[in-house]
Amino acid sequence: AIYNEKLLGVGTNNVAFASLPTAANVRLQANVSILTTENSHASLIARNASAVSGNRYRGTLKNTAGVYTAEIVRRVSNVETRLSSQVVTPLFDDSDPDLIGFANGRLQFDVIGNSLKLYFNGVLVGNVIDSTIPASGKVGVFTDDGPTIDNFSSSALESSLPFGDNFDRPNGTNLGLSW
Repeated sequence: AIYNEKLLGVGTNNVAFASLPTAANVRLQANVSILTTENSHASLIARNASAVSGNRYRGTLKNTAGVYTAEIVRRVSNVETRLSSQVVTPLFDDSDPDLIGFANGRLQFDVIGNSLKLYFNGVLVGNVIDSTIPASGKVGVFTDDGPTIDNFSSSALESSLPFGDNFDRPNGTNLGLSW
């Protein structure tokens, strides 16, 4: 649901996918706010394979009994595996009436090749190598009841590897366009 110009999770298991072409290598970013009074989460989804199987990677901000963690989760055949988890300190902004009772922060989830990196408020908090889900997929968001997501963005990342240069050019100080 949209509430005060934000995406609001209503009920359990709120999943939404962007109407974009599928991509394997992406950077997802969003401002997320999760409830401080109960267990709550907000996630960015990459490489979602299909609505049926739901194979995907998630970068998540989670509150479990007042402990806030940033996690990278892999879901394959409806089985979720936590690949990384780090305790984080969210922001608490009581000056904004819409954010009272929420833990806030900016998630960034970079998925390129087998590299999965999760940032929280600009700090790297998860760094995993995993090749279980190599194919392109949809991008999206996932919440339970109450969290909000705002300023979501998705951009394609291209792998510049492998890279090579045979330096087959005339002598000079110009190294070429690749340097």
